[in-house]
Amino acid sequence: MEWFKEHLNLTFFFSWVVSNLLILWGRSIAPSDGSLAAGWLLLFLAAMVIVFGTEIWYLRQKGRSLFNLFWNLLVYIGFIIILCLENNNKENLESTINKEVEQGIQDAETGISVFDVLGIGDSATQEEVRTAYMEKANTAQPSNGGSVESAIEVNAAYDEICRLKGWVK
Repeated sequence: MEWFKEHLNLTFFFSWVVSNLLILWGRSIAPSDGSLAAGWLLLFLAAMVIVFGTEIWYLRQKGRSLFNLFWNLLVYIGFIIILCLENNNKENLESTINKEVEQGIQDAETGISVFDVLGIGDSATQEEVRTAYMEKANTAQPSNGGSVESAIEVNAAYDEICRLKGWVK
């Protein structure tokens, strides 16, 4: 114990290294779907106990207040805040994209809206959709300078809009 007291800075540094290695190890075994695994959670808690315990002991040995604990742990607090914000943004973006793909509004591969393919808004009437489809289908045909892929895309967009709106073609 005397060695640790004589080498306070080294003790604090090595506890920081060990705790970060535990966090990295826990991150490597964490599930990719974002759920919490018991092993990852235990490693994270062990790392926090090591950091907090060593930090408090270090500050008492130096005769400093616990206000310094806040400043020294600000990095971890910021990391946790950023991690929460990042996960929230990913979940919102993924849920929006999944909802649009499920509804057929956005193509899963290209990310282009079926309404954009026909050049109309999503509030267009059945007659407006049909008129836009006829114009796009005419120019997308290979005999009129289009391609087979573009003709298939226009037909699929029209079919999907009719399905979404509940219209009979």
